Amino acid sequence: MPIFNNIIKQSNNALVRSPQSIFAGIVRSPFQYSVLPFPQPDSIVAYWEGGSGITIGTGVSAWVDRIGGVSFAQGTAANQPTYIQYDSNYNNQASLTFDNTDSLSAGDVFDIRTLAGMSVMIFCKITNSAANSASLNKSSAGGSGVGANAGEYAINVGGTNMTGSFYDTTGRVTTGITDTAVNSKAQLYSLVIDRTNGLLSMAINGGTAGTVAIGTALTDFNAGASFSIRKNAVTLVVLTVLVYNVALTTAELNQIAGVLKQKYGQ
Repeated sequence: MPIFNNIIKQSNNALVRSPQSIFAGIVRSPFQYSVLPFPQPDSIVAYWEGGSGITIGTGVSAWVDRIGGVSFAQGTAANQPTYIQYDSNYNNQASLTFDNTDSLSAGDVFDIRTLAGMSVMIFCKITNSAANSASLNKSSAGGSGVGANAGEYAINVGGTNMTGSFYDTTGRVTTGITDTAVNSKAQLYSLVIDRTNGLLSMAINGGTAGTVAIGTALTDFNAGASFSIRKNAVTLVVLTVLVYNVALTTAELNQIAGVLKQKYGQ
């Protein structure tokens, strides 16, 4: 059974996290393991949890995911998000606050290289829904949307309009969804690229989604852009980021949203 950064990966719809206390670390009893009930755990390729993998410089200079060890990073002190280890607004869980100059980048990772597609999601509270911005993206564009490279994707923010963008084999595709982006609580924003059925979907908490057709040509995308959190003027509080190498269903997105809302008291 493979082990990644203290998480044992199973094939039965759960991630099992190893014990955190010194005593439990010695005993290693299976009854002391905590289960994180995310769907399709074998298809999770990255999982950033606010309470782990954090390196502090002036703010957060690095944030390492718990599956493959991929690191978001920011070398410029003035652009590092603020870290609160025990945030009372989020059930005393850790949070990362991004102002309108902060950002984190993981470099050129998470290209779409499977027929099934990809699902990328960010559980966050948007505190300022500025126009022409992005919350989570792999894009060469300076703000919202995607550049001119096939395989780029982005979860965009602009006023009350949340959109998802993807550059397929023929050009840019965007699906809109109207939602009050500035909410009193954190939401799960998901972009699902379903190459099998030729669909691009943008969902909030797994609920109402905007969907549009995309090309289904068997292309091994290599966009070359950086996978990053926050672009342009939007401000947000980030709690969790997940990346899957499959297209998740609405029911699976709902399951993830429910787990995270309960964990963070949202």
